[in-house]
Amino acid sequence: MNKKQILLLGLTGLLSLGCTQETEQDKFLLAEKDFEASAYEKSIIQLKSLVQENETFLDARLLLADAYLKTGQILNAKREYTRILESINEENADKAFSAVENYFLLSFFNQEFEDIESFATTFPDLQKNSKIKKLNDRFLILLGNSEKKSAKTQDLLDQALIALESNVSNQKLKLSQQETTAIETKSDGLFLPMLGHYYLASGEATKCIDTFEKVNEQLFTHPYSTLRLAQCHYNIKEYDKALLYSDEVLSRFPEQPLANRLKGTINFLNGSLDEAEQYLLKATDFYPNDSALKTYLGTLYLQQGYYEKAFQQLKGANSVFPKGHPARKVLAITEIKLGNYERGIEVFKNSLVDSDEANLSLFAIAANAAQAEGDINTRNQLIQSIASIETSSLSSEFHKFSQLNKFKTNSEGINFDFIPLVAPENGALAQVMIGTLYQYNQVEKLKQIAETWQSKNKEAAIFASSVASYLEGDYNIALNSLQKNKVVSPLKHTLIVESLLATQNAKKASEYLEEAISNEKPDLLLLNQLFIVNLENNYSQSYVYKITDSLIEKSFEFELLKAKFLLLESKNKESLSSLSRYKTNAKQLNPSYWKLLLKNKVMAAEPEEVLIALDDWIKNTPDVPDAYIAKINYLETLGNANKALETTEQALKKFDDPRLQLLQVNFLLLTSSLELAKQKFAQIPKATQNTPLGRGISASFALTSKNFALAEERLSEAYEKAPSPRVASMMFSALMNQRKISEAISFLEKHVSYLPSDIINMRLLADALVERDMLKARSYYIFLLEATQNNHVVMNNLAWIENELGNKQNALTLIEKALELKPNDPNYEDTLELIKN
Repeated sequence: MNKKQILLLGLTGLLSLGCTQETEQDKFLLAEKDFEASAYEKSIIQLKSLVQENETFLDARLLLADAYLKTGQILNAKREYTRILESINEENADKAFSAVENYFLLSFFNQEFEDIESFATTFPDLQKNSKIKKLNDRFLILLGNSEKKSAKTQDLLDQALIALESNVSNQKLKLSQQETTAIETKSDGLFLPMLGHYYLASGEATKCIDTFEKVNEQLFTHPYSTLRLAQCHYNIKEYDKALLYSDEVLSRFPEQPLANRLKGTINFLNGSLDEAEQYLLKATDFYPNDSALKTYLGTLYLQQGYYEKAFQQLKGANSVFPKGHPARKVLAITEIKLGNYERGIEVFKNSLVDSDEANLSLFAIAANAAQAEGDINTRNQLIQSIASIETSSLSSEFHKFSQLNKFKTNSEGINFDFIPLVAPENGALAQVMIGTLYQYNQVEKLKQIAETWQSKNKEAAIFASSVASYLEGDYNIALNSLQKNKVVSPLKHTLIVESLLATQNAKKASEYLEEAISNEKPDLLLLNQLFIVNLENNYSQSYVYKITDSLIEKSFEFELLKAKFLLLESKNKESLSSLSRYKTNAKQLNPSYWKLLLKNKVMAAEPEEVLIALDDWIKNTPDVPDAYIAKINYLETLGNANKALETTEQALKKFDDPRLQLLQVNFLLLTSSLELAKQKFAQIPKATQNTPLGRGISASFALTSKNFALAEERLSEAYEKAPSPRVASMMFSALMNQRKISEAISFLEKHVSYLPSDIINMRLLADALVERDMLKARSYYIFLLEATQNNHVVMNNLAWIENELGNKQNALTLIEKALELKPNDPNYEDTLELIKN
């Protein structure tokens, strides 16, 4: 190859190399193309490489900062804008003006106000540019700079900004339409976020939303504007949207106090208490004296039964919170729940606003507390107080009757003369009044209004007459009247079904319910009622499941309802399949899921499976004590007191819960740690001591000290509230130790008829009856033997009875089987010898 050829090849190679190598501008154009196609992350990678290679590449830095803004990387964007401001000069200041605008906006949004105030000294060279200096002055106006506010200016936007700052800070005057227009149109809407905040402060939520949506479209999305959107939607009770915006902020800034406050509050209002707590607590770290947060947390703890925690949030409310503040009412309820009954009522009396409707709430809550405490006289007086309160507005009347409806009883002795003899114009109120009289068995009053309401509200009058007939037992008359009546009422459905059942027309009751249930919008109360009617009469449930499946198509939450129905029909496998489908679809498992799962496992008699399900529940709800309490109670049913105590003490390390403290005392008693149990019991709040389990424990202490009369009294209170095998056996012991043998046997007979699965107390009953009623004892022993199969003790006792009754062959078979199970037992050998002789 000659020299000319070599030179030609070299030139060709150089030309080829020059064609394939990208220039800096080519790379920038490629990144810009990705940016315009919304591939921001991709453009960021390219632009970061460019500015690393050339730190003075202004266009690349500007685009990189904008890309950071588009992806919500606020801190990175601010950093890039700062670098741009550090590098620009008089010549390229106009080109980089958007960087100055965004620098000011981000500083304002981030509440980094010192960056705005010190801008002139940080970037002195930029003050030579009149546009930048003017923009700096305008942001200083928004920070309340008195020098800038007092400066005389003919600029409409400056005047509007002065008015805006004054209104947001003092909320005195409204902006004029001219000022609002200036802020919206001048400087390309740069000051729209501040206008949006003004609308938020002045309660104009719709304008606030519109303005911040413009901010996101015209400028950029920032947590500041997202939070304001959340607040505005919250203020008009659009909680789903408010929650969505709050979540958007928290996904990037999990500690943001306002977002936590909003999410916690919305979850509280939606009834998601467990989720609400964590966000409300985060918010209180930043707003420690916020009365609303304290009220929400106090109410949340109250509803969950953490009365001491509720009290700690709300104590001092009488002096800190203004009269009529909800916190005072919640504190009063908390005092009642902690056992400070009189003090709770006193808080109510000193706190309520002067309105009858507020008094209704007071008396209803107090009456519930008195009922829980067993103070029936006070309860009845308070219910009478509700009845006697004078009300004039429709809402108050509704409230009054709804409060009275909480107390279901037929023997109150309340004077119902306050019921107006003239029919109310509002039909719904008339129904509520009739329903209240039904609850209190007020037949004569129903007849009275049926007569006097005829002229003004004939249908309501006929309805009242029908209800009176039902209460008197005239089911055919009531049925005929109710079926013709045009009143639409849940009570009407119930009375028609009950009348059909009472007249032995169960099939018609089922058919009626099917017709009453709308396919489009099924009434769940009617659906449940239909299921029960069908179940009790062995009718097909196909219609129930058809409706349930249509509900599941709309919301998979109804899969739990189907699982419940299947469980009640003892279809364990199908119920578990339904629960499995629910678990697959649910984002967060409803507490009802776990309860249904446990019932299925317990019904299947698989203790290991039950314990696995309980541990799974604990794992999935680590911040809620309910799963632990369920496991502890189940371990007790297995007779494993030591394991139950161990689990209780594990739970107490995580939860300061009076219920767990009470369970700890319970198992300390069962494991013979009497003195420690007494010490722990003394530290538990009075209200918790007065729960059924607390009263049972108090009775146990009385039994150990042989104070049997006190034990009987406490056990009677405990059993009345919550019948249980343990309370029943202790009650039997207390009665027997007082030689009230007939009462003890009568008590246990009623108990086992109520709870036939309680084989421990049935054994006690059978043993007690051996010498008093041998035939009855025999029937209980036979039942026990079927239930426990290889119980050799029962076999021995039954063999003895069979022998005494002359059934020697039965007796011999039983005792031989007992000796197979427990060879060489001297008691059993004595029984065998007795039978053979």
